Amino acid sequence: MNNPNFRFVVIFLVFVAAGISSPTLCEAEDSWQLPETLDDTNAQVRFTVDSTWHTVRGVTSGLEGKIWIEDSSDIKSLRAEISLPVGEFNTDGESRDERMREVMQAEKFSFVNLQVKSVKKLCQPSLILPERPCQVLLDSELKIRNVSKTLVVNAKIFREKDGYWVRGSFPLLWSDYGVEDPSIIIAKLDKTVNVEFAVKLNGGE
Repeated sequence: MNNPNFRFVVIFLVFVAAGISSPTLCEAEDSWQLPETLDDTNAQVRFTVDSTWHTVRGVTSGLEGKIWIEDSSDIKSLRAEISLPVGEFNTDGESRDERMREVMQAEKFSFVNLQVKSVKKLCQPSLILPERPCQVLLDSELKIRNVSKTLVVNAKIFREKDGYWVRGSFPLLWSDYGVEDPSIIIAKLDKTVNVEFAVKLNGGE
């Protein structure tokens, strides 16, 4: 028992065991700091659609939602919900916006809802560098009026000066959601709308 070599081996094994059972500070913090409430300060949704004369660009406001991790041991269990008030859509054209609210039946169906149901290929924050974003797939459900459709959205997580941002886009057809053509007489709108979004993620370093 007084053998110094024996004591060294015992001490070494204790340190090894402690290292295995307890993650380092860096490892413990290398995860997304969630849940988080979403609003216009940390999430944005924009849309564009071609028309007879030019590309129509729309913005949203009054966004509400949340983003969270269902299983604290699995960052890929990230989930999100976003609600957009139809009455707040703005394309900088009064008659066009009135027509859009009319065909989307804003009084009856006040919100467009987007849910992220699962995420594939989500990276640890420490692996995302400014020059190397993380490519992710978002299995989602979009509800417009009383019609819900599933879609897979390609997105990327970027490391920027103010944090991490999930940015992506996807096309949608008015007709898929039972929405009448919102064109007005002087400008015919394309059947496809391109939706762009950005959501901020707070991550550990």
